Amino acid sequence: MNILCKIFGHKPLTHSGHAGGVAYAGVSANQVDGVNTWHLTLRAKCPRCEERYDICKVHVPSNTPPGWPTKVPDTTKGGA
Repeated sequence: MNILCKIFGHKPLTHSGHAGGVAYAGVSANQVDGVNTWHLTLRAKCPRCEERYDICKVHVPSNTPPGWPTKVPDTTKGGA
């Protein structure tokens, strides 16, 4: 971890380089709970030190039919 990140925290996602937009965050692999709600974690890679860190956790209502897979693919392995 960069010394500036240790002192001030990770640098927020600002520009992705493509058209100057905000960079994308990745979604970690989580699952649906007993009340049919997805539990997701948004992750980013610090532009300053390149370390991956959690941005926030999100609850999303699920419309997954019973018996279907209840896992979200992990997009943080090679992406954001």
